[in-house]
Amino acid sequence: MTLASNRGIALGAGGGTLQVDGTTLTYNGIAAGATALTKSGAGTLTLGGVGTYSGGTTITGGAVNIDSAGVAGTGTIAIGANTLFISSGAVVSNAVTINGGSIQATVGSGTLQTGGVTLLGTSTFSNSVPLAVSAAISGVGFGITKMGAGTVTLSGANTYTGPTTVNAGTLKAGVASVANTSGAFGNNSAVTLANTAGVTLDITGFATQIGSPRRFPSAGIIQVPRPMPA
Repeated sequence: MTLASNRGIALGAGGGTLQVDGTTLTYNGIAAGATALTKSGAGTLTLGGVGTYSGGTTITGGAVNIDSAGVAGTGTIAIGANTLFISSGAVVSNAVTINGGSIQATVGSGTLQTGGVTLLGTSTFSNSVPLAVSAAISGVGFGITKMGAGTVTLSGANTYTGPTTVNAGTLKAGVASVANTSGAFGNNSAVTLANTAGVTLDITGFATQIGSPRRFPSAGIIQVPRPMPA
């Protein structure tokens, strides 16, 4: 189902909720107001219009799909044990909090930048197309899990302290570590690679500090720079 772009949503004092059950709803209009937009229900809400609301976006069920910049307003995107899709080359600049949910890119590519990602529980990045995360990821005791066959590049000054697990695809460093402070894979985050063909931790080009490696099995690959010839 698609809501036409000429049907605007004005969020009042109590905010507003779009409940999408078991299907996909595409909204191409403008959502405006100083309060929050909540997505509930097991279905997927695709936001395609420019959002001017400033109270944030809360996902309490199902998924929200962002397929262009600026559609989720200017506030924080709060993800529970649910899913945020970033697709079709969209760039998300909002701050993000995530508690056991998933940030995914499955169409085109996706970029998550500027606003910062706060882990409230160990959460997942899952992608079949490139996903670039330059927003700094933080969270004490919580980590990230990489799923999907694509490449996730982490280039923020990440300070999360929980484990980093690569179960599929490639997790790539895009920034050098600052010893005992920050790095692509957090602050001394323990790293585990699944015993699965194609699993790769790519640290090419960046000095990277890794906390106690839990397992580097034979099927996983750590990609490092080749030494220069003498």
